[in-house]
Amino acid sequence: MVEKEHALPEGQDVKFLRYTTFLSKNKWRIVAGVCLVLGVLLVIGLVQSLRKRKETRAFEAYLKAETAEDYKRVSKDSHGTLYGSFSLIEAGNLLYEKEKYAEARKLYLQFLRSYAKSPFRSWAYNLVGATFEAEKKYDEAIKRYRTAEASRWLKLQAKLNIGRCYEFKGDLESEKDAKLALEHYDKALTYYRQLSETGSSTPRSEQTFSPWRRQAQSRMIFLQEKQRKAKERES
Repeated sequence: MVEKEHALPEGQDVKFLRYTTFLSKNKWRIVAGVCLVLGVLLVIGLVQSLRKRKETRAFEAYLKAETAEDYKRVSKDSHGTLYGSFSLIEAGNLLYEKEKYAEARKLYLQFLRSYAKSPFRSWAYNLVGATFEAEKKYDEAIKRYRTAEASRWLKLQAKLNIGRCYEFKGDLESEKDAKLALEHYDKALTYYRQLSETGSSTPRSEQTFSPWRRQAQSRMIFLQEKQRKAKERES
């Protein structure tokens, strides 16, 4: 029995010949293109592997660090990694606890310069504000807290911090200029009230875990007494 030839469907034989001719003429270009793609993928894989190893080493060093100097060393050796950036913050926090506010601020600002795309920048601004507040430089602190206030995660805490700075500014002026003290107290009260209103509009389950709201309510009680005394001095 004679086998039937398997012919290509009508119209596809021409396409097949075109593909065959194209592959024949451009086979070295195609091979070169495939090699280039494979090379790029290999480089990407190698870079990711090296980056992963660097992150792992940074994490291990971060866990072993205990002092501010240890953390600064980790930050220097692991620059560009997640835990290298965290090490700057940790070093600053340890210095802050020792009341070395200027040194702590220097590290927080270094974090802001070195990690422009970090999602934790608002956190660092909040810490910079804390160093100024500890030095009673309330205007400088308020500027940084307002930057932190733009963050969804730090908004409530930043509002409390700003209100507290205005309250402390009022305390500084209370004996010298009662009118100016009242102006500062009014601004502080505005922020405390905003926190209370924010808390009242959220579900009860969230209110339970809102320490900033509770602190604002507590500060409002003492602030009202300060306002009363300032009004007496003004009159």
